[in-house]
Amino acid sequence: MGFKFMGYLNLRSEYPESEFKSKIKLNGDGSKNWTLTIENLTLNDITILGKSVVQTPPDLLMKQAGSAEIECSHSIQNYYVVQWYRQSQSIMDLQLMGFRNIEQDTIETEFNDKIKLKGDGRNSVTLIIHTLTLTDSAVYFYAAYDTVLRITSV
Repeated sequence: MGFKFMGYLNLRSEYPESEFKSKIKLNGDGSKNWTLTIENLTLNDITILGKSVVQTPPDLLMKQAGSAEIECSHSIQNYYVVQWYRQSQSIMDLQLMGFRNIEQDTIETEFNDKIKLKGDGRNSVTLIIHTLTLTDSAVYFYAAYDTVLRITSV
């Protein structure tokens, strides 16, 4: 299971992907506060695509103050924006850390001094986490895949 890029919010302007323009609304201030509203779901809103996405290594055991690298590669044609998320025990929601659009990075403010992204967003992106602390213990997700959404009438 993975993620499908639906769009993004930049300085209060919403940019939904064309296939989602009639299904989603993005609202917020473009920084910390935002909402995604999904509307008009039907039984036809089911997507299953077998694309290849590989994230390595599957787990790491690192020492504090060191650095960690997690690489992800994909074979999704015409997919140039890839995002990195983390889910920690203290914050169960997925936190967007940053994204790469081809070779241009956008890093969330709270991660500016913590992470770096390298690679070509067309094929692979490596997340580098600097100066590790215990609070960096988390599950890290690379979003470059299509989510399976199943709707039931029951």
